[in-house]
Amino acid sequence: MAKLDTYERSGFVGSEVRRLAGVDWVYNVLTYGAVGDGATNDLAAINAAMAAASAAGGGVVYFPEGTYAIDGLITAPSGVELRGVRAKSVIKTIWTSSVSVQLIACTNVTNVSFVDLVFDGNQSILSNFLNCVQLFNSQNIAFHRCRFQTMKGIALLASTNTQSLRVTHCEFVNCGVYPTFGPGGGRQAIAFSETVAANSYDNVVANCTFNNIGLDAVSASRQQRFVAVGNQFTQIGGAALYLSGTQYAVLTANVARTGGTGASPYANGIDCFQASHVSVTGNVMYECGGAGIGIFGCNGAVVAGNYCVNNNQDAASVHRGGIVVNTASSNVVVEGNVCTDTQSPKTQQYGLVVDPTCTNITVGIGNMFQGNLDGDISSTDYASNSATETAVTYVSPYYSTGGVTPGIEARGTAADIDVQLKPKGAGAVDIANGALEMAGTAVINSSRHPVLRSYAKASLPSATVAAQFIYVTDDAGGATPAFSDGTNWRRVADRAVIS
Repeated sequence: MAKLDTYERSGFVGSEVRRLAGVDWVYNVLTYGAVGDGATNDLAAINAAMAAASAAGGGVVYFPEGTYAIDGLITAPSGVELRGVRAKSVIKTIWTSSVSVQLIACTNVTNVSFVDLVFDGNQSILSNFLNCVQLFNSQNIAFHRCRFQTMKGIALLASTNTQSLRVTHCEFVNCGVYPTFGPGGGRQAIAFSETVAANSYDNVVANCTFNNIGLDAVSASRQQRFVAVGNQFTQIGGAALYLSGTQYAVLTANVARTGGTGASPYANGIDCFQASHVSVTGNVMYECGGAGIGIFGCNGAVVAGNYCVNNNQDAASVHRGGIVVNTASSNVVVEGNVCTDTQSPKTQQYGLVVDPTCTNITVGIGNMFQGNLDGDISSTDYASNSATETAVTYVSPYYSTGGVTPGIEARGTAADIDVQLKPKGAGAVDIANGALEMAGTAVINSSRHPVLRSYAKASLPSATVAAQFIYVTDDAGGATPAFSDGTNWRRVADRAVIS
């Protein structure tokens, strides 16, 4: 172990020294015999430094600049921080064992952090799938400013009873691409895996970057209170963010481009499957292989303020819209999204797809679903039909190029706007050229005068609802306005029954 002044000479500078000013002892792995030359096996020295820190009740295990080769597994104890020099302290496996974890295991531990380290899976020496870091029954674990690279397996696997894991400002590059990119053998960069829904919760992935990931960049299975915010994704073999059976999740301010040669035909930007109470807000999903955002079999979701552009890049993609709501999803609100295609030729087929199996779907304020390949809104996704959307409520303006979908549209040019309300099961109500029209017939004309509907005596409607007004064209005394009294139609002028 060494006092802080030893560390300063060993590579801690500026804010990093100030960050450790409150730490009495730091355990430098070089002091315990590590070499850091990329060839010598430093496993014993690293474990000795961690054992010393653990025996003292916790501390910082420091990795000066270098590449630390390990031929075995680092087992992190509770209360220890492993810290390096940013981007210059590399822990690299030279282990070719067939075990499932190749670098670090956190098992039944709490309060462990990894800062400014590079984890190198050294995939060129491995012949099979191996994970890099695995957590089991561990709480309050943090990875900050770390880089995970060249992993054949999952870079970070958080399994049973993982709670309060924070992955922040980390990089994941070339992870999970063994034996192929995509569903033929690809793996995730981060996988949260839980068998009991209530046991893993309060886990966060924030401000990380992911590039060339074999399958889903981040998958969260049966999590509670899961948060993914401010992450960036490119060249992803599956979904950028995939939720399965997760409850109370927030996915916000993420930017993703998924897909590529060999990618999954389900390579949606965000893919929520059988999740509940999910907030998907403020994300940018562009040029994804599949849909920008998919909501499948979910109960309770808000999809708001997202930008989904130029998606459906993969010709084999099974999902057809900027946003897709499918597989009997219920209680979903879609509002304030922009889903468009600016390419030539276009690939994004629809702005929004709502499958007929869904219930209680509300398309709310300020969506813009224009400029897509085949239209604005559709009820046809994969393995579906074009049945009437019986459970969709369109409650406010979405800006569109036209179509027949129920809702409110602002159509036309800036100089000639036609606002059309299209209630389900009835004719359209238009405000056009200064007149209020229903089914193409003026109700209030451009002079703001009411226009009564005309009838001949032989085709008078029912008068059982009182206080209706019509215009009778062939009454005995001539054409006349008439009102209903609950039984008969009567002339306005003298209250005589129409004859």
